[in-house]
Amino acid sequence: MDIVNRFTHYKIRFSNESVSLDELNRIKIHFQLLNDRYIDLKVHFNQASGQILYIEAPINVEEADLKELTMQHWQVARVDALSDLKLRPLLQYFTNHNQQWYVFCCLPFGNQSQATLQIRNIQENNPNVTFAPELSIYNDMSFIMDNAPAEVAELIFYSFKEYVDNNDLSDPIVDAATSYAQYYRRLRTISQLAMRKNIVPKFTTLHGKPIFEKKNYFIERARFSKPTYVGSQFENKNVILSSRHSHNTNQSQYVDVILFSVIQYGYMTEQLSVYVDPSFFDTPEVTSELISYFRENYHLDSSYELRMLFDIFPIRSSKETGTYLLPSFPVECSYMGSGSE
Repeated sequence: MDIVNRFTHYKIRFSNESVSLDELNRIKIHFQLLNDRYIDLKVHFNQASGQILYIEAPINVEEADLKELTMQHWQVARVDALSDLKLRPLLQYFTNHNQQWYVFCCLPFGNQSQATLQIRNIQENNPNVTFAPELSIYNDMSFIMDNAPAEVAELIFYSFKEYVDNNDLSDPIVDAATSYAQYYRRLRTISQLAMRKNIVPKFTTLHGKPIFEKKNYFIERARFSKPTYVGSQFENKNVILSSRHSHNTNQSQYVDVILFSVIQYGYMTEQLSVYVDPSFFDTPEVTSELISYFRENYHLDSSYELRMLFDIFPIRSSKETGTYLLPSFPVECSYMGSGSE
């Protein structure tokens, strides 16, 4: 496999075989990248053999994303062959307009299972794989762990603000939120790989203080000296909005950060960020712990209403400062408490 810069696009070449025009086929796909970003790809393949020849990617794709595309396992199949087809863990799949062909993007490792079952699970929002690891470090870290055995893998965990304060985020292409999502993804990858090899992942602060020892999450409180305007839908009320965020929104279960944003008449004034242990997959139950804090400080149920969003949203940061995370505001909310309008 090689990557060719065609000046107007990149060509990720999987095969050098010559194919006649009547054997060549192409499917356009809308591919999901990290942190809810998308790019349009063109998958060219030999419809006689089902062999992928090359994939065209836009010229402005980031280098890290381009490398990720080359490391996935790509496969095409006719719809009438799906019942007998087995695939490695499926990440995304696509079909052309007449649904005669399917394109599959899978992990390059893992056990194979029925394609139809994996497609059904994705359609039902039941992910087949617990997370999408960062493939560029998976093999390197696996080699290190196999050749330098240890009982504990010590990893530094940054909150978002700490990450912004301690890393060079001057790249004009990659915003702070996406960069943090990539960082969290690396922690997920390394910690899960360590556990598979019977190594205990241990997370510490930048100064070596252990975290996640007593709980599988920790809470960071931040008050904003300059309140952030978040929308007219909140102008006539006081709201505490709970939203769940992940580096991988192409799933419906696993959370990286839970935000509790205090909004006063359209302006966000305080935020409690709940950071989840990267080696832990179940979403922690934190609402009950925070209810007493909100009741004591914000007169919950009389002056404020608590709204909870249950979808998974990307990790987004303030465009004004880039130093704190932003919630998302879809129409559908679940309400707790009467509140005041």
